[in-house]
Amino acid sequence: MYNRPLAFRIKGDFGTVYITANGIVDTAPEGVLFVSNIHVDDDIIDRDSFRYHIILKHFYELLDHKYRSDGSIDNIDITTYYNYYRDHYEIDIIIYHGNIEVSNTLGHKALLKEVYTKTQIYADEKGMRFKNLKMFRSRLNATEASDRIQHSHSQRQYMSSPDWMGMCLGDSELYTHFFKRKRKYTDMSLYCVYLDAYLSWESREGGPYSTIESVYNCPFNGTDDSTLNDVDIDRIIYDNADIFEVVESNGRITVSSDFINKIEVDGIPKQNNYQNYLNFDNLNMINKVYRDPIKSYCKFRNKELLLTVEDTDKEEILPYISTMYNRIPNELVDMIKERISSIINLNYANNTEETVRTVGAEAEG
Repeated sequence: MYNRPLAFRIKGDFGTVYITANGIVDTAPEGVLFVSNIHVDDDIIDRDSFRYHIILKHFYELLDHKYRSDGSIDNIDITTYYNYYRDHYEIDIIIYHGNIEVSNTLGHKALLKEVYTKTQIYADEKGMRFKNLKMFRSRLNATEASDRIQHSHSQRQYMSSPDWMGMCLGDSELYTHFFKRKRKYTDMSLYCVYLDAYLSWESREGGPYSTIESVYNCPFNGTDDSTLNDVDIDRIIYDNADIFEVVESNGRITVSSDFINKIEVDGIPKQNNYQNYLNFDNLNMINKVYRDPIKSYCKFRNKELLLTVEDTDKEEILPYISTMYNRIPNELVDMIKERISSIINLNYANNTEETVRTVGAEAEG
């Protein structure tokens, strides 16, 4: 038990590296027992490697995948720690994903900068179990930082002392295929593919911590009187006449309250949105609090990561804003409903009177 190797030597097209408690290093740790994967160029086979073949295989697949997809292994770090009490290895796989474009079923998109993930795995010679997935972003804009948001599936970030934050996997394919049960054989290159897909998709159906729309949503957007006075109510009704649902409420014919959820602009559903309107003056565009990079508890390649908060770049997010929807002022919703209701009831009254007159004439005949 106490003779367990504390490091793993992995050889491939990417070169030869050692996976240790301090992450990936280029030279063998002095005085530390290690085992090596079997490589075709090796003249001598380390027989102890047979026992740890499963772990060695997974490490090799990870590094080989990143090398082939990224051209190097600089964007991945792996730390391994042997827990004597529990008799298993605790492995952290840290991947730098860079900037990610996230989208959802409604066509909303957003750009997330400087994304890192940490996957924790427990492993022994019998198999491995995926324990959790966490995230850290080393760059937020002022709008994101004001609400401490770093990803739809991630818990909010502690701005005073940034750290890895847990991610909710829900019933995602990532959870189903990897985290649900202990596995003897797992395709780690496939895990990286599933992870990339999970990060770039906001599953609204899964109930995320936050949504793309909420990041740039302005609670008081467009509620001033001048904005409402400039709105062409009849044009909204005309453009969306086919989606209004007429209902009866308290003896009055009116429009259903959820009509606003069915409006589409350029083929994209625009729940609570009017003309993609966004007043940038209502956003926290300027970083007035976090002037200097913030030290975090996160490390990558044995280097402490810093969190930088930058001013929100209007030109940078403008292409994404057009895909998002923002809150319609309640006053505007009420104005639309009232206008539709008045039209409906007027027509309803006219049709009723006409019907009565027609029926009466036929009866007299």
